Amino acid sequence: MFGFVTFKSEQSFSKSSVASPTTIVSYLAMLLLLHLILAATCTAPLGVAAAGLRLRGSPDVDVVPSIIDDGDLLPHVAHHHHGHGGGGDRPSSSSHDHDGKSNANFDFYVYSMTHQPEFCRENDEKYAGCRDHQASWEGQLTIHGLWPNRNDGSYPSSCTNEALDPNLLTDLSTDLAAKWPNVKAMSGSEHASFWSHEWSKHGTCSGMDQRTYFATALGLLLPTPPIVGERKGSVVSREELISGYDDGSSSSSSSSSSSSSSSSSSSSSSSTADAVFVCKHGYLSEVRVCYGKAMDSGSVGERMSCPDTILREDNCGERIEIASFDDPKPKTTSATID
Repeated sequence: MFGFVTFKSEQSFSKSSVASPTTIVSYLAMLLLLHLILAATCTAPLGVAAAGLRLRGSPDVDVVPSIIDDGDLLPHVAHHHHGHGGGGDRPSSSSHDHDGKSNANFDFYVYSMTHQPEFCRENDEKYAGCRDHQASWEGQLTIHGLWPNRNDGSYPSSCTNEALDPNLLTDLSTDLAAKWPNVKAMSGSEHASFWSHEWSKHGTCSGMDQRTYFATALGLLLPTPPIVGERKGSVVSREELISGYDDGSSSSSSSSSSSSSSSSSSSSSSSTADAVFVCKHGYLSEVRVCYGKAMDSGSVGERMSCPDTILREDNCGERIEIASFDDPKPKTTSATID
């Protein structure tokens, strides 16, 4: 195949033994065809594999290329354990004027308190603050946040780019660590990451300065009904919990309109507007109450009945379980995303 001439002997060369031009062309054509076949067989899978595809029957390359979500390339953001709204996300919007100051464009405040034993139970006490918790957290809810809200169900968010300055909170730091803790933190100094998040997302929309915002939130922390600490690891009725948060001084006037709209619900009464209970897997997770906004500023006004947009976040039943730091890991491990 690769020879074009033949030799009759070492000494003599015969003209008749030289391949004809037609034969040479045929050989060359065969060689070219063989080369093309070999090239296609050896190199095609490599080229296709580079595109993330494969030839039919080839087992070593995926049929479609892997798609990497842009979010996978970003470092994980530390999300706090409860979202703004147990009944699903509500729309948020940035609200600021041209000089970067919040214009306090909202109608009232939601004040949210967290039951830390439930959070630690949900997360199998994997965080440092759960393993080294303060005893008071078992019988006293802690602060989650003070959130400006609008009557239409939306809320302003991240209204300015003013970063939290922890130095402004030095005289409040002890109270903040006890009453507004970040149990994910490895040390006390890391509590500020939670405070910074709450200030950036919600505090910047309040119209208050940093110290006033945090001092106000500390002052609003309600005493937790004794029944929560007394029944840790057990169950309380919804009515027992409602009575512990019923503010008779404000409910008589402010809850009248709300009670008429909610009277058809078997679990609603005039006092339910004074507290919203958010549960995770049947366990008390958060308690939320509402406050008006002072007319002359964004400061906190009188306690009020929560509007329907907030009442809808109440998802606890008639029997509410109270977690303790001694509770085992929950049987249901599916995450609830708020």
